[in-house]
Amino acid sequence: LGSYWFIALAIRLLGSSELALRIPSIISSFLCLISWYLIALKITDKKAAFISLLSLSSMPLWIQYSRYASPDIPFVLSILLVILFFLESLDLSDYLRQYFYIFLSGFFVSISFFIRSYMAFVPLIGLAPFIFYHLFRKDYIFKSFFCIGMILGFIPTCLNLYFSVQKFGISGFTALFDFARKQAVG
Repeated sequence: LGSYWFIALAIRLLGSSELALRIPSIISSFLCLISWYLIALKITDKKAAFISLLSLSSMPLWIQYSRYASPDIPFVLSILLVILFFLESLDLSDYLRQYFYIFLSGFFVSISFFIRSYMAFVPLIGLAPFIFYHLFRKDYIFKSFFCIGMILGFIPTCLNLYFSVQKFGISGFTALFDFARKQAVG
């Protein structure tokens, strides 16, 4: 859906070049490694977090995908930020910061849908038991901030669909479902 907006922005800023095509994935890759380290640090110790960072950053598939002009690495970044901000919100005792991080977690749930459309459901279904377990244990305000984050995160998706319908008619909206159906059926 909105996966190539980052590339279009890079082309606008840096001109039409190979670097402009690849820079969103490269930057997202570095941010993924930082997020990965911080998540590992939250659930393990420094040594294990550092080893996991080195093992991920040295994988040939990671290096190859980090150079592609595709939305895969920004999508991974958004899912990692969902996890990181959710874990951060669980660790804090300060309510204001806790609500801020749970808001960001909900926001990046929606941004992951903006980047990769229905592909976002695959990791989010895997995270759903963990997220729902902790959401149901929290108060109403905590849940509300998560939902508000999701709603505000859907604004880019709604704008993208609106402009698509303005330009291509209703087929701009139905193409989203046709693509998912073709991928599922073959």
